[in-house]
Formats: sequence, structure tokens, C-alpha cells
Amino acid sequence: MLKGSRWLWVSNLENLTREQRKAFAALKRRFPTLKKLWWHRQRFRRIFEDRTLDSPEKGRAKFMEWCEQGKRLGLKALEKFDQTMVRWMEQIANYFVSRSSNGRTEGFNHGIRGILWRAFGMHNFSHFRLRVLHAFG
Repeated sequence: MLKGSRWLWVSNLENLTREQRKAFAALKRRFPTLKKLWWHRQRFRRIFEDRTLDSPEKGRAKFMEWCEQGKRLGLKALEKFDQTMVRWMEQIANYFVSRSSNGRTEGFNHGIRGILWRAFGMHNFSHFRLRVLHAFG
């Protein structure tokens, strides 16, 4: 029953069609543990959308509260994620200074790696440079 349902679990509700929402509701009834994890993900998303969090300190407090809520769920899958959150909390909380991310840089890096993957490694830098300029302008 879960096969092929990953998209429903990782998508935001507003991006699902009526039929997809119906199917997703049935999945959440059938798999209550995944439903808990999904709600926990929703709370995580709301932290980033909360405009009252206007400083790293407030953001850090909300993230730590979220991590504690995750521990109470008792899901082993969250333990490693929580450890990563705590380890990088300073950098993550800095998002609330200007509400910007490095998503664009990560996208460029992924695109450049894609060029290298397709070229099976490139020994001529000028050819590589031309491909990057062609892809990204």
C-alpha cells in the first residue's frame, strides 16, 4: 500500500489534488506512525514560515522545542536528524537573521556535478568552463 506513495508524504498539502488528498488521508489512517512523523514535519515547516521568529535566539528555541517533541514521538528515524540539528543549530538558526538560504548555491553545485557526471570527468578545464557557462549563463 505504501509503494509509490512517497510523493504524497513529502509534498505540501496545498500542492496535492483532491484525489491525492483523499488517497493521502487513507494512508494516514492506515499508517498512524507515519502520520505522526508527517505532522512532525509539518511543525518543522511552520517554524521556517513563522514571521514572529525574527532572531536566531528565537529560532534556536523553537528548533530545540521541536527536537524535544520529536524525542517524545519515540521514532528511531529522528534520532540522527536531531543530532544533526543540534550540531548545526547555530548555522541553521542564522536563517532568521535575513531569511535567506544557500539553496541557489546548492543548485549551482548540483548542476556543475551533473555536468561532470555526464562528461565522465573532464580533463580539459576550458571545455568544462564552456559547459558551465552554457548551462548557467
